[in-house]
Amino acid sequence: MSGSNLPSARVRAGLAPHALALVFALSAAHVCRAWQYEASLPVLTVERERPGRDPVGRLQRVSFACSRTNRTDQPLRVSVVEDTPSGAGPSLRASAWLAAVIAALEANDSLAGVTLTFSLDGRMDGPSAGGMFCLAIMSALDGRAMPDDFAFTGSILPDGTVGRVANLPQKIEAAARAGKKRFLGPSGLEFEKESATGRPVDLFRLARRRGIRYVPVTDIGSAYREVHGRETVRENLPEELPLPPELREHLIEQYERHRQEFKGANAQLDMEQWRSFWMSAIGRRTARALADAHSSFAAGYLYPAAAGMCSAERSLLAWERTQRFLRTISAEEAPARCGEEAARLFAAVPDFPSMYARLRAEGLSLAGSQFASRVGRRPAADAYAAMFQASAAAALPDGPPDDSATEDPAGGGGAMLLRANMSYLEAEQAVRHVLALDALVRDADLTVQPSHAEIENLFYSALLAADNSFREETVPNLAHERETPLDTIWGLIRRHDHDCMTAVYALPYLETLHRRVRDAAAAGTHDPCLAAAAIQLYIEALADFAASIVRWSELGVAFLGDGKAAYTRSGALPGMLKTARGNALRAIRDCQREGIPCVESILYFCSAEFARDVSAADKVDTLQDYWLASLHAKAQLMLFAQPRTGGVEPEFRLRYTRSGAEYGTLSQGRPAIVRVGRASLTVDWLPDGSFRMLSDSTGRTYGPFQLTNGAPVEIGGFLFRVVPRERMRVAPEAPGGGRRIANQ
Repeated sequence: MSGSNLPSARVRAGLAPHALALVFALSAAHVCRAWQYEASLPVLTVERERPGRDPVGRLQRVSFACSRTNRTDQPLRVSVVEDTPSGAGPSLRASAWLAAVIAALEANDSLAGVTLTFSLDGRMDGPSAGGMFCLAIMSALDGRAMPDDFAFTGSILPDGTVGRVANLPQKIEAAARAGKKRFLGPSGLEFEKESATGRPVDLFRLARRRGIRYVPVTDIGSAYREVHGRETVRENLPEELPLPPELREHLIEQYERHRQEFKGANAQLDMEQWRSFWMSAIGRRTARALADAHSSFAAGYLYPAAAGMCSAERSLLAWERTQRFLRTISAEEAPARCGEEAARLFAAVPDFPSMYARLRAEGLSLAGSQFASRVGRRPAADAYAAMFQASAAAALPDGPPDDSATEDPAGGGGAMLLRANMSYLEAEQAVRHVLALDALVRDADLTVQPSHAEIENLFYSALLAADNSFREETVPNLAHERETPLDTIWGLIRRHDHDCMTAVYALPYLETLHRRVRDAAAAGTHDPCLAAAAIQLYIEALADFAASIVRWSELGVAFLGDGKAAYTRSGALPGMLKTARGNALRAIRDCQREGIPCVESILYFCSAEFARDVSAADKVDTLQDYWLASLHAKAQLMLFAQPRTGGVEPEFRLRYTRSGAEYGTLSQGRPAIVRVGRASLTVDWLPDGSFRMLSDSTGRTYGPFQLTNGAPVEIGGFLFRVVPRERMRVAPEAPGGGRRIANQ
């Protein structure tokens, strides 16, 4: 991405060197690698004191401790300490792990050698403490005290978006009773119905009446800036993300190749076969896929076009292979023989280790590991899910799990054989696609982080936490809300949430893959490419579980008369999509600044852009694609970006050479405004790591400058020097404040 496309929000006032003034002095000491941090966190909970009574909000304290050793080969450890048996519920524990992962992604830090401890009294559960936990971890990594004048409630989603929570009026009341001045909550929630009367409560008005300021936050970054008084810089994110020329040509070639192959396969059908295919359910779906592929190609959405054309070709070939097999057997033996053939094909679909070995033999590069999910989780897990769905279809009272099972060309077992053929073809196509994409990035000069095994463990832990949150929080809450047995809820999920079931069935062999990475690390036979590839698979499953949590818990799924799903709380979706899109663009931009190819992220982003304005598309799937774009890019950054000292982002200031006064806070790649007297200048980062400073009133641009200790920065004839920003060692005395208590 060129420098002209980078964010460069303009600000008021010109440069006024004569008005230079001293800025706030910061107490400081050199921060060594090993350190400890402590804080007391206000966590808002809601409980019913008596059955039938309205819920009451409470503010409970959770003691937080964070320590770091100088061992980079030690994985992150998260501990939830309780004084009551089962006092910390499973959702709270999962939230602590997810918070750690999001904080790690925000800081581009593997958290190697870090131990996090959350200690609580009594009972506490639910995902709404995730945002507060994440803030505490981010503050510890940055060495910033936690102020005691705020309360925060909000779950945390994979890209850092603050998710929906319930009972906000009760939590506002609890925060006000505790003397808080600020209440941070998820954006897009301005009204909530009273549980007793059903009347809407204006959350802003309620907060004002109780003497507290209601602050809606979109993501953990905006929450962090609000809590620590850091000014938000409006970034000029691009309206579009242009495809790199090589990727654009590749997608055009893929679209045309699959189009020609589909055209040839379709021409080989005789009239009876042609009519049979196009009038079947799979033929109708293929027709829709073709129409979407052609229209998206004409509009310039090249990735959805190529993917749609590939899917259409695969569907036709799978149907033709199924029909060819059926012509070799009689109708009487079809059910048994189809089942046998489907089982054979499912067994023939290669698992990830064998496909990975094949790709490595073909020369898969370290940069190409980002495409691993195309040959890993999807083919095998879809096969397992298909077998399970076929066996469970008869037991479900509301019919088979999807319309692929409603069309059984053999009168029994044919649908399963069709899915088996599709899974087998998908695996073969995936290998070709990965090798073709790898050819675009294999020349990238990447060096993997020494802590790549700890980074792999971090993402695997996030996957397990998301799985636990879905099983222990989302599914039981659905059963309680709908007054329905758990088995029935799982039946609904099987029918209507195929991605979730795919992730469920992927977990066993992802666990095996994780053990393989850990065993290699323990034996000293590291395979960085395998660790990087495993992370991509974890990300896919993590996003599946997170999307299911949003779909079933936050948005409220209802089923219409035709069996289709609709969302009863879809008002939050536009804001979530906007936030997720911005986060994806930032993550991709950060990769590009580091010179890291993030092709997979760009492809997911393009898929989301196409689906965003398609009325028939499930917007949670669109949201999930934005998340995947963010997560893949952040994983690339963690694996391949230049390491940070002690896991803490180096920060610098500008020191005026005449007076010694220091101004601003500069951190590599982060948007910032530097105020010098009455002047305000925006920092604009360039792809090579240097920065410029822009003045709105004069229209002048100063620089570029280097962000290294002692580097000169001349602005309007006045000379500054870049100097390190010294960090806080001891926290304020506020009871809620975090503090670094030891430097080693």
